[in-house]
Amino acid sequence: MKSKRPLYELAEERVLPGGDQGHFAWHVARYRFALPRVAGKRVLDLGCGEGYGTALLAETAREVVGVDYSPVAIDHARRSYARENVRFVVADATALDDSLGHFDVVTCFEVVEHVERDDRLFAGVARVLRPGGTLVLSTPNRLVDELVESIGGGHFEYHVNVLTPADLRRRARPLFDDLALYGQSVRKSPVHTLLKAADVFNVRHRVVRSLTAQHAVAAALTPRRHGGGSPSFRFSRLLVRQSPIVVLVARKGTREQEA
Repeated sequence: MKSKRPLYELAEERVLPGGDQGHFAWHVARYRFALPRVAGKRVLDLGCGEGYGTALLAETAREVVGVDYSPVAIDHARRSYARENVRFVVADATALDDSLGHFDVVTCFEVVEHVERDDRLFAGVARVLRPGGTLVLSTPNRLVDELVESIGGGHFEYHVNVLTPADLRRRARPLFDDLALYGQSVRKSPVHTLLKAADVFNVRHRVVRSLTAQHAVAAALTPRRHGGGSPSFRFSRLLVRQSPIVVLVARKGTREQEA
């Protein structure tokens, strides 16, 4: 579904550099997590939104193609982040066109939870990745989302397909090899230390898991500039189940994959 509303009327659905700084810091941190994997590579940024992350990847990548279903977002990205090694294309993440070519790396941050037919998304990514290519994908953790909702922490109305870490692994396994899951969370801060010290009833495990609470902590720790929040986050393979965001890093095998 393609929206014709102005970009900044879509702020409740999209992460914008001028919006919530805590929320923005989470997203920038994921792009920075991907940076070492894209150096010198041809990259597809699937679900690029208004384009800030695509431009960040282009600082080290050979070429980056940003894809989004919204013509408004793509028009904004083309005007705001024009550079020689960046191209923005209107396309559906679940129906990637072969004309895009093949890529060494695909990044796909906070898209799967908005897509009911995630099998089409994973199949399309596998099709456009070169053998040995890398997928870096993130999505909210259903285990944490359900906990937050159960204690009255709110509901993300635009999420139609929130996965557990086990779900995410099952979706990717038929098409990819060398799967690794990471949990993204805010690094321990004075706020976290205070909660831990004052917590007699172990409530902090519910409070600090809340993505809303962690956005607030991140905003307090983040300078108001691009990428300023990166040092405030960790990506841990040991803290996957309890982290609000799960990041999948997977490699497309060199063998023939089943569609």
